[in-house]
Amino acid sequence: MLDGTLKRRLLAGELLLGAWPTQPSPNLIEVCGLLGFDFAFVDAEHSMLNLETFGDLMRGADAVGLAVLVRVPRNDPVAMLPYLEAGAAGVVVPHVCSAGEAKAAVDAVKYYPMGSRGAGSSTRANAYGFRQSAAEYFQRANEQTIVIPMVEDAEGVSNIASIGKVPGVDLVFIGPGDLALSLGHGGKSGDPEVRAAIDRAFLDARAAGVRVGTVGYGIEMARQGVDLGAQLLIQSTDLLLAASAKDYLNSVRSVGTKS
Repeated sequence: MLDGTLKRRLLAGELLLGAWPTQPSPNLIEVCGLLGFDFAFVDAEHSMLNLETFGDLMRGADAVGLAVLVRVPRNDPVAMLPYLEAGAAGVVVPHVCSAGEAKAAVDAVKYYPMGSRGAGSSTRANAYGFRQSAAEYFQRANEQTIVIPMVEDAEGVSNIASIGKVPGVDLVFIGPGDLALSLGHGGKSGDPEVRAAIDRAFLDARAAGVRVGTVGYGIEMARQGVDLGAQLLIQSTDLLLAASAKDYLNSVRSVGTKS
């Protein structure tokens, strides 16, 4: 259910580390929280996740006090609303290329007078209406719900400062995978042209006072992101498992070979 802790920590300037649970498992969400991650990043754009399963993920997250940011399928009020009503701490909106598109995302997330979200006050996000009035909930939701546009196209990089300065936008997230595709280097996010675009995006955003997040796949990439000024990073649970498993298997097999 909606809790403003993650938003408060974001505004306080804390470095926030999120787990991307690539398997839609409430148990895995619980484990991520118990391990100490600051939030879970749930992907509803590049997955077969349905809304019923998302509700189960939210219950797992709530059991350990873990906030959930959900990457919605598209910048569309109808697509975003069910995740918000289920209690997501905020939305990550893909392929935002302009301030106008960022404003549309904010409008979909916030209630009047900040936006035009429909007035549902007996939802799971509001404890089904049992703990506070509709008016109290609408005010709290406007204050606490996080809006994060994804800048993952060349056009978005050019407009990152204006995107991030839209009232109601809390942070912009730079997506290197789609940005590489946009620049003609699909699958090569380390290409010099892609790296230059990422560096430029960070520089322009930070110069404008805009908070920035990105992926932190592995310690080295995470360090690079922090050095560039990232305040929010995500890491895939599959990649964490793969790295740990490879290290374990190689280390133990090496010992076995020596003996």
